[in-house]
Amino acid sequence: MPIKDAMEAMCDAFGYLPTANLEKVAAAKEKLFGESSWRSCPCDKNDPDRFCISKKCRETIERDGVCGCRCFCKRGYNNV
Repeated sequence: MPIKDAMEAMCDAFGYLPTANLEKVAAAKEKLFGESSWRSCPCDKNDPDRFCISKKCRETIERDGVCGCRCFCKRGYNNV
């Protein structure tokens, strides 16, 4: 499954929405991490506890309305 599709599926599974930035982040993940490690966070790749839809990512989304990479957001979040 392409990284973009996997990210969209995870987003949907957790009840979040993808932002317009998701496609750019998916392309960056492809270059930085490849298919094997795509869940790694390009914003904080040195933190093994921060990855797509991790507990830390979800806490950021719930607190700020959008994740640090600005590719997942809460429903109703308009500042993307």
